[in-house]
Amino acid sequence: MKKTLLRPEILDGVVERFAAAADPSRIRLLLRLREDEANVATLSKELGIRQASVSKHLSVLRRVGLVEARQVGNKAIYMIRDDSVFEMCKIVCNGVLRQRGRSRRS
Repeated sequence: MKKTLLRPEILDGVVERFAAAADPSRIRLLLRLREDEANVATLSKELGIRQASVSKHLSVLRRVGLVEARQVGNKAIYMIRDDSVFEMCKIVCNGVLRQRGRSRRS
């Protein structure tokens, strides 16, 4: 496997993305937006998260470039901007499953 060094000039951005994704509600929002774009009210209702919290979480995800919004009338419609986050989730999920498998055998 080829070794890739993380360039120092992007380290802060990498850490911000990991931090933004390190919240169960944000993961749920990303997974829901992967299915289809939606506004805050729809996301709140479907996921059972208060609208103020949905807005706060979307703001964090937007700041790091994972989601974006477009205005339709007086509503912001949110969508995934960078779906590479799902590749990261898959890698992390597979690692967790491998770790659980090893710890069960021990």
